[in-house]
Amino acid sequence: MAATKEAALEHGPDGSHEEGGDLGDEAFELFTAAQAHEEGGDLDEAFALYERIEALALGQSPAGAGERRDPRWKFAELVASDEPPLHVLAATAANCAGGLFLDEGEYTEARSWFQRSLQWWDAAVMARLNLGNIEREHGNPEVAISLYSKIAEQEQEWASQRNEFTAKSDADAQAAQDSWISNWLEHPLRSCGQQAAYLIALMHHQWGRYDAAVPYLQKYPVKWRIGPAVWKCVGKSSEADPGASLEVDQTCPVRLVKGALNDELLAALQHAFRPSSTFWDGTNYCDGAYFSFWYEIDRKPSNLVEQAIQELLSHLGRDDIVGAEWWVHSRPSGRNLGHQLHFDTEENSLGGENETILHPAVSSVVYLTGAATGAGPTVVFDQRVQDVTPGKRAFVSNPVDGSFLTFPGDRLHGVLPGRPPKPGKRTRQAETKLRDPTSEPHRLTLLVGFWTREVQKIGKRRRLGPCAPFPRASRGVDWPSEIDTIPLSDESKASTSGSSIVPLPVHRVPEGQAWEAVPPGPHPPQYETLPDGLDQHFFVADHAEFRRRLLSTNAGNDEDDDDVDDAEANIDVEEENNDDDASGDGASSAK
Repeated sequence: MAATKEAALEHGPDGSHEEGGDLGDEAFELFTAAQAHEEGGDLDEAFALYERIEALALGQSPAGAGERRDPRWKFAELVASDEPPLHVLAATAANCAGGLFLDEGEYTEARSWFQRSLQWWDAAVMARLNLGNIEREHGNPEVAISLYSKIAEQEQEWASQRNEFTAKSDADAQAAQDSWISNWLEHPLRSCGQQAAYLIALMHHQWGRYDAAVPYLQKYPVKWRIGPAVWKCVGKSSEADPGASLEVDQTCPVRLVKGALNDELLAALQHAFRPSSTFWDGTNYCDGAYFSFWYEIDRKPSNLVEQAIQELLSHLGRDDIVGAEWWVHSRPSGRNLGHQLHFDTEENSLGGENETILHPAVSSVVYLTGAATGAGPTVVFDQRVQDVTPGKRAFVSNPVDGSFLTFPGDRLHGVLPGRPPKPGKRTRQAETKLRDPTSEPHRLTLLVGFWTREVQKIGKRRRLGPCAPFPRASRGVDWPSEIDTIPLSDESKASTSGSSIVPLPVHRVPEGQAWEAVPPGPHPPQYETLPDGLDQHFFVADHAEFRRRLLSTNAGNDEDDDDVDDAEANIDVEEENNDDDASGDGASSAK
């Protein structure tokens, strides 16, 4: 969702507006009505009302449509107005209108409205952030950094003006505190500034500008970052990455192979989970709630994924696996910010005073699509949930369609964003609309956790929750039919023998270079936390943070650090025989 109405809804004032007299009152009423229509799904009516607000402002502007920007950006001038001026409403309405087009993939129209928002008011930082995101995802990343940098500059400029103004007298300070600008400008400015600084730091890492990223990381209480040696592995071939050892090492705990799935099964999986598949809407995947399905391996496969699991299992070289937990992920290639670092756990075992953290014996990734379109790599750290110091080793696997990645199931792992277009190399996707968003290339992966205990029996199971039973197709639930089993030819059955497995190189980062300390900045951190929704744990305050977040996220704890430390003493971490090398055939490894 674009940065559109959040500030207006959450921080916007209740009352009328003075600029333009009755026009200000009318504009605010129109804006309130437009927000209600947008919330109710009547987007056409919402857009019409946003247009009417701009028309009112144009009629009030002495310069007319040719020059509509209101130059008032000085704190003293803005605080003199008791309520948001008409041009602020016009800028906010234009940003909301742009958000409607952005949500539909209409990038040309969205960009036009965001630019109009800034023409009304140069402090319309939500519009500037939206423009930056369009450029980062579809256009010129260098332009994106320029837009993000402008937000950071404006936040600093605004803080300076505010401090100068409020230092004059207590009355001036109280006027600033009570003014509408604290809600309509300062909250959005701080939120957008927090996001912009993070995105600048992340993009600098993607481009290899590690020193340039440091001043932006110092805006947060960050002490560690994923090391440059790890980022250098993103998207590079073996020959192009002298900083890591890329030979196929049979003792490596992280292994990537090709040939674990036969071509018929691979093609069927790619089709079953294509972007237009009913699976995504049927499971409400876009809502972001975590769910997975459980398969008892001694049962006959009832769907396509269970067929695939039987083939994958034969390459683990283990006879103690009793079940497999599986789920899928689909992300637009080259557009997303990666997937946060995390531990694979059994969520229902968490919670309570003496909770147990359970990990699968083997974690695995089947790369289905996205290798040719800049899909991000999987990174695995030699770091467990009980560790409070950074892992010394890291392993990076760049996607290869049809390949099978395995690693010990108790290790910290995630997905780094793919390498962006080279600076200065512009794409034209942002100039038009994606005619069919489902045809956009995706990084599609099948994730399987192999367990040596029946964790599906822990706690109460939900229809779409952790280790849920796979549903049957019915009149109300038709998506399971997308994943029906397929008949396999004798040739396909024979194509995944041990002799057909081809080991692929995994980037092995030199020991001690997985994480790097971030030097302290010249000033205290500007923000207390990294931005919610963007933080992927690539930059962290300390490595005990992973345990704390695991507790608070899965068990619903909101304790402060001291309380969390006390709670951690009661955690029992049980490992599912997560040996560094528990595979039997050398073709893949235990997770």
